[in-house]
Parts: sequence; structure tokens; C-alpha cells
Amino acid sequence: MFGNIKIGMRLALGFALLLILTAILGVISINSMETLGTQTTKLYEHPFRVTRALLESKVEVIQIVRSIRDAILAKEASDVDRISREIDKYEEKVYERIGVARQQFLGDKSEFDKLRQVYTDWRPVR
Repeated sequence: MFGNIKIGMRLALGFALLLILTAILGVISINSMETLGTQTTKLYEHPFRVTRALLESKVEVIQIVRSIRDAILAKEASDVDRISREIDKYEEKVYERIGVARQQFLGDKSEFDKLRQVYTDWRPVR
């Protein structure tokens, strides 16, 4: 079949075939690199979303405790009202952060229901 084709033409066809195979390999490699990059990003960032949300909720709880202390030390009713509104805002953020962590968590989500219940039970005490 290739016996009666000139050597120059055979070399050109061989080189063209190598170029086509190299281009196909390049496209497959780029596609695989994009997939690998996406998976690496998910693997790296996903656990930190849960951790970050829980740490932020911890900060909000600390703010609530500090605000309670400030309310105890406040001398005027207007200060106590202002602090009470601040506590309500912090509390909203805590519930929001717990919701984000629950949504992103890959394990048993009932743990977050328990956390929410413990936090809700803490409200009358404070």
C-alpha cells in the first residue's frame, strides 16, 4: 500500500500523523489538568468551609458573652437595650453559621441539630 508512495510523501504523512497525535494528547492533558485542579480545589476548600463557619460562630458566641457582661455592668437602660439588640444580631449570625456548616458537612448532620439545640437551650440561661 505504501510501497509506491514517494519517500518524501511518506515522511510528510508520518510527521502529520505525529502532529495530530500530539495535538490530541495535548487536548486530553489540558482537560485532565482542569479536572484535577477542580478536584484539588474542592478537596482543599470544602473542609475549611465547615471549620471556618464553626470558628466564626464561636467568635459570635464570645461576642455574646462579652455583651452580656457589658449589659450587667451598664448603668442606663438605653445601654442595656442597645446591647440586647447587639446580642440578637450576634445570635442571628450564630444560627446562620451553624446552617452553613450543616449544609457543607459531609458527615452526620444530626450533630448540628444537637449543636443548635444546645445553643437554643443556652438562651434562657444567659
